Amino acid sequence: MPIIHWNVEQGSAEGYKLRSGIPTASEFHNLITPARGELSAKRKGYACRILAGRLPVEQADSLDKIEHIAAGKDNEPLAVANLELVHGIETERCGFITSADGRFGASPDRVAQVSADRTRVGLVLEVKSPTIPVQFERRLFGLGAD
Repeated sequence: MPIIHWNVEQGSAEGYKLRSGIPTASEFHNLITPARGELSAKRKGYACRILAGRLPVEQADSLDKIEHIAAGKDNEPLAVANLELVHGIETERCGFITSADGRFGASPDRVAQVSADRTRVGLVLEVKSPTIPVQFERRLFGLGAD
């Protein structure tokens, strides 16, 4: 059964500590390519980052100054409200989830269908709210357009 860390803020020191030194869902593409399911050329560098994250001196970089991440954080409440309205669900924040053995983790934006004892979730949500130029590009040229 996974371990759910409910009150950990994404981007906080505690959040970085939990994810440091283990593969996380947002980085799995560095292990296996999503399109072909083959080993990624970036896997060795990612493995070194995981190892470095296990050292007490390694400090994770903050992502808050990246334009797309900042825009996503600003727009997330509206995106979540619309998602809840359209699909008729209630979601809640979730800090970090690890496998029972702590070897893998993920920091979903929201979860839904939480069990009464708060040990299981039915839905894990990753909310994306791209910047306006990215939305134009996707509308005009399609998702993943070059």
